Amino acid sequence: MKTIFIFFALLPFFSFGECGDHSKGILKGEVNRDRVAVNSLPKKVLMHYMLWYGDSLSTGNDSLRHWNYGYCYTPLIGRYNSKSWSLLNYHVLLSYSCGIDGIVANVLDAYDSLCFMKLLNAIRNIRNLDPIHFNYSFAISYDDQRYGANDTIKLQHDLIFLRDSVFPFYNNYLTVNDTQAVFVFDYPGHLSARQYKAALKYIIPGKTPKLCWNESEDEVMGSVDICYPWVQPYDQKWDTVNGREWGKRYVEDFFWRINNIPGQYNSSLLLGCSGVWPGFNDSCNTE
Repeated sequence: MKTIFIFFALLPFFSFGECGDHSKGILKGEVNRDRVAVNSLPKKVLMHYMLWYGDSLSTGNDSLRHWNYGYCYTPLIGRYNSKSWSLLNYHVLLSYSCGIDGIVANVLDAYDSLCFMKLLNAIRNIRNLDPIHFNYSFAISYDDQRYGANDTIKLQHDLIFLRDSVFPFYNNYLTVNDTQAVFVFDYPGHLSARQYKAALKYIIPGKTPKLCWNESEDEVMGSVDICYPWVQPYDQKWDTVNGREWGKRYVEDFFWRINNIPGQYNSSLLLGCSGVWPGFNDSCNTE
């Protein structure tokens, strides 16, 4: 396998392709470019982004949507609404100013789908203001809970929309080797990697998008093109007191599997992806 490392951080970040120079154009602030290269290949750092929030001004079931599940800290701008045009512009520009090269947006339900299109329009509007310097990519991540165990028809409809209403009109969709990348966040009991791959080949034949899959189970190999780790401690044993358990052994095992099991993994994978999760309190972790 050619190993290009894609860096996730959660809010996760991924990394493909070449990084743009964010110190020019619309944003002229300082940008941290002290990223340590693991090899000579260019990379992008992307963030995984949730579109599921509603504020107190929303009505019905959307009022404080997803905030009701709890959160560690309140954002500086308060509990926001993912449908907000100003919020989406703010998040895109804030991430861009921090050196992020693009966004991978999680889509589960109709609310997320609506927010996804609003996000694409926000990115396009900023790009129209500065088409030379604002190099910011996006990709979709299908939340597997969106589908039942055999709900391939719904998946096909979603891919038709992606093929006909997104790819032709947004030229900054994330590509790997000039081919679009489609992410999936897998859940047990829903669609399999084989079903996703078959649907992609059926709806978008020829230059079929690359399938990016969380985890690296034996049964997904041969169907996925890219594996990424969803960083976590084993058995969900989070260190809620000191924030020291962030999944180090999990990440080590993940990369050992995709790099060291002869033939089974590294012959079928196009890329490997590394990941970090900065959203947890690790302030006590000074070692």
